[in-house]
Parts: sequence; C-alpha cells; structure tokens
Amino acid sequence: TPDVLVALSTSGESPNILRGVEAGRTRGAYLVALTGDSGGHLAGKVDLLLNVPSRDAQRIQECHITIGHIACSLIEQLACK
Repeated sequence: TPDVLVALSTSGESPNILRGVEAGRTRGAYLVALTGDSGGHLAGKVDLLLNVPSRDAQRIQECHITIGHIACSLIEQLACK
C-alpha cells in the first residue's frame, strides 16, 4: 500500500504545500488535501480533495480540525478491528 500525504491549506495556493505535494507524487504517495474556497492550485494536484466552500480562514481551519478528528476516529476504529 502506498504512503498517504495529507496537505492542509486554507487557500490551496501555499507554495511550500504545493512543493510538498509534488514531492509526494514523485514518491508514489496517495495525496489528500484539505482546502478552502475553491481549493486553488492544490485541488488539481491531489487524489482526494476535501474542500470547505468558504473564504473565511477561521471557519476553514475549524472544519479542518473537525475533519482531522473524524479521520483519526475512523482510523482508530479500523485499526482496532
């Protein structure tokens, strides 16, 4: 199974995040992004996009935190089966 890279960017335009995603792609990672607004350039570079349709950075970050908690809970449930 491939590694999974999870990228968080409220705008989807953060240069360091975009470079990290490109590095992950060259290493064969499955790419997931949590973004806001339209997802920016990051939206077209990942395998799975979880986008918060808002331009309010604080709201986007709140949603990203919630998504992170849900993901951790699901992974924990699957790992404990």
